Amino acid sequence: MNIEDNEKEHLQYIIKTAQEQLLRSEEKSRNKERDILEAKREQRENTANQMGNLFSSDGFEELVELSQYASQISLQIDTYEHEEQKIRRLRKLISSPYFARIDFLFEGETVPEQIYIGRFTLTGDKDYDIKVFDWRSPVASVFYRYGMGKAEYDSPAGTIHGQVDLKRQYEIKDGRLEYYFDSEMEIMDEFLKRLLAQNASKSMHAIVETIQKDQDIVIRDMKSDVMMVQGVAGSGKTSVALHRAAFLMYQGASGKLLSDNILIISPNRLFEQYISRVLPELGEENVVSYIFEDIIENSFHPRKFQSYREFLELLTESRDDGGILAESFAYKTSPDFAMLMKQYAANASGCRSGRELYLRLLEEEGTGDDILACSRESIGTRKLFYEDALCITFLQLLLTGPSEGGALIKQIIIDEVQDYTPLHFEILKILYPQASYTIVGDINQAISRKVTIDFYGQISRILNKPKTVLVTMNKSFRCSRQILEFSAALLDHPAEVESFCRNGEEPQVFHAASVKELDAYILKELSQCLKLGYHSVALICEDQASANELHKRLSKKMPDKTELSAVHDGSESPQSRVFTIPLYMAKGLEFDSVLIVGVEERQHMYIAATRALHRLAVFSLGGEGAE
Repeated sequence: MNIEDNEKEHLQYIIKTAQEQLLRSEEKSRNKERDILEAKREQRENTANQMGNLFSSDGFEELVELSQYASQISLQIDTYEHEEQKIRRLRKLISSPYFARIDFLFEGETVPEQIYIGRFTLTGDKDYDIKVFDWRSPVASVFYRYGMGKAEYDSPAGTIHGQVDLKRQYEIKDGRLEYYFDSEMEIMDEFLKRLLAQNASKSMHAIVETIQKDQDIVIRDMKSDVMMVQGVAGSGKTSVALHRAAFLMYQGASGKLLSDNILIISPNRLFEQYISRVLPELGEENVVSYIFEDIIENSFHPRKFQSYREFLELLTESRDDGGILAESFAYKTSPDFAMLMKQYAANASGCRSGRELYLRLLEEEGTGDDILACSRESIGTRKLFYEDALCITFLQLLLTGPSEGGALIKQIIIDEVQDYTPLHFEILKILYPQASYTIVGDINQAISRKVTIDFYGQISRILNKPKTVLVTMNKSFRCSRQILEFSAALLDHPAEVESFCRNGEEPQVFHAASVKELDAYILKELSQCLKLGYHSVALICEDQASANELHKRLSKKMPDKTELSAVHDGSESPQSRVFTIPLYMAKGLEFDSVLIVGVEERQHMYIAATRALHRLAVFSLGGEGAE
């Protein structure tokens, strides 16, 4: 029997094993469901019979009995949900049981062990041998970190030494072996190239098949209290952060790190939706996810306050990074102002709320200060400015301390960290005193202000954890080489970026003398993108107003009657292949083709350009023709 036939036979054996376990789990689940329904029926009957006695002198025993009923039902529901989760994993496993195999010769042995690696563990029914190893298991790290030859991995029993005699990677869909790679080279690169050549999807997916060595090191780090990643656009830092969360939950099976011990902080609702499938794909569900406005609302309950999106819109409209809006935001979220607020809170005799204390600070410190005078006006007559809401939240927490629920959070995942400030981290430090952190970002993608590498040092000093690590990831996997080179040239101080060596078309730049000519260029490019079969074509504009205006102009002129949808704050993922989207909503996402329209600031153009996987075009008013 040849290699392919052997692999197909082994695949069918694994699928059959999983199918048998699935049938048993489904039967257990049905029985549990019947037990729960019966227990609830009995509880209703007993409650009805005992209601008359509850408020009598003999009612205590009835209350105890009802409480016991409730506890039993709760326990049965937990068992049922656990079985249902097992069913979901088995169904996924049947469709694609594993994606890799290594033949590992353990030190002192003479015959290598065949180790199949998948998203979930599968154990034999009778021999209890592991048939498929979870990608997070210690031995699976060998696949990600080593080629052929000597290798080692850390296990609970210590460091295990051995030798890799074979590395093989599979593509299995719907239980069928599509193809496999088998070579001494870095086979993941070949597999990754196939994946990157495909169109983008509406949601981020798990990347367990293509995790790179440096990514695996970050994911499996168990020693750092604060793991910070400065990664160039397209380096996979978001995926790494989410896979790290899944890994920590896997390792936390004995350490009690559960889904409600992890908090993910996303930059906006669209991004939150975009990443929402990754952890469930990895079998980890019910992880709490917030945007920072949720934290403000949960910490204290002010009247309406400006969202971060609204702040960015005003900042863009002002077209003046040195104006009072930017100056106010920078000052009131700075370490110096945080120190001033701490001093006021320490001497806050008689103050009952953060708002009251903030007003006192503004009155005493704000004489002749335009920034603080503006804040007084905000508190007194209008919707709170975003930075004022942050300041009041911080002061409120200094006065009252965190809620009891904050102690539950043991790990916080923060993405797009370059758009946060020292004050954000002062708030998090109070709210979640027991938490460790995974923090990822790119200083070259900051929108609200200029950010340097020193920002990570500020974070480290504020959180003040025993072990903090900063890792740099400079290899970009998203953009083609041509798009990456074009994008890097937009930065004043380009980072050292390593391309994954995927070639594509050269980006094009169009200068139009009129709006009519501009729209003609855009429509022609859209027509070409549709002919090429791209699934996502993003027209990225500087702000929401510009995106709305472009949508209004083009929506009735689209080629082949294609729908042009509009993405805005609070909207779901794009509802059509072609859509307009403001720059700050596009951050962190990726699209097959990007058309940048009217974005002038070079760093903002860099952010927009690095959203593109395959094709990029830039459009502006002024100049002549196309380049």
